[in-house]
Amino acid sequence: MASHLIPRAALGTALLMSLAACEARPSLTTRLQAYVGQPETALVQGLGVPNRTITSGGITFLAYDWQSSTAYSGYVTGGWGGFGPWDAGWATPATVVTTGCEATFQMTPANTVAAFTLRGNACG
Repeated sequence: MASHLIPRAALGTALLMSLAACEARPSLTTRLQAYVGQPETALVQGLGVPNRTITSGGITFLAYDWQSSTAYSGYVTGGWGGFGPWDAGWATPATVVTTGCEATFQMTPANTVAAFTLRGNACG
């Protein structure tokens, strides 16, 4: 075995440690579940001012939105070496991917969190 290669045992240990680190953080659902039964002030202290407050049928809902965007640059393939306008090859445009999650908390008449729902492609 060459000295510059990582032994399999060390690689396996590193992989297990990285997986354990991923599992160490509670899921978003678990973290938000801790607010159920808490007063509105605890929710605002923990998550900040909500993006929207809606009252419908005498029930108040507080909505929080989180978004992130990632830009992927485009690329150009090689051409055929100076034989006309197609020399530049093919180009793909840059792409921006936006993911988001909305958490909506339903409040009780006593201003405590009754329940919440999650919606979006980045709530996992």
